[in-house]
Amino acid sequence: MKLNHKTNYYIINTPMFGIIIFLISAPLITQFYPGGSINNANSIGFDWSQNYWCNLFNSKALNDVDNSARPFAISSTIFMFFSLLLFFYFFDDEFGLPKLKKIIIKYFGIASMLIAPFVMTQYHDIAVVVSGSLSSIAFLAIFHTHYKNKHYFLLCFGICWAVFFTINYLIYFSNIWIEKLPVIQKISFLTFYFWIILTNSLYNKRKSTTK
Repeated sequence: MKLNHKTNYYIINTPMFGIIIFLISAPLITQFYPGGSINNANSIGFDWSQNYWCNLFNSKALNDVDNSARPFAISSTIFMFFSLLLFFYFFDDEFGLPKLKKIIIKYFGIASMLIAPFVMTQYHDIAVVVSGSLSSIAFLAIFHTHYKNKHYFLLCFGICWAVFFTINYLIYFSNIWIEKLPVIQKISFLTFYFWIILTNSLYNKRKSTTK
């Protein structure tokens, strides 16, 4: 089915809109978190420097009180994963990519987002490794695309968030500097989301100039 230009605009920009909505809603969702952090089980509320986003997924907060933030955190995170799934789905329509690279970006990216929701379950660690590995393959292909198309700012920006995420993995699985991880996690995700928004904006700009 052929979509009109206005409808196509909103569909192509769904990843960008989805992430912006997620970022706006995140501070509101944390207000429902009762309390407890990795360093202080008796703390009140959500501390951005001490709590992980995944703390919001548990039925009980770290202070052992029923977690009212859970349904909102799960819903918003699934919405964000769906937005990223569309990011991978639409990427291969642009830049004149060869067939193999299209397959890598689309299918590895989508597979990673289908596995990602399991981070909200008892399979958190496995889902982090599997989803992260699959998406890394897709992102390497996207980085190469940025390089081939001389989008050097987006390439360097992408490498920056990739380095932050690598540090995340090293800290999480080695337990070294674990007390710093909540802050590093927030920096990693913010740089990643901003990169997605900029890359998604580039798609729309290219589509507009080719019409």
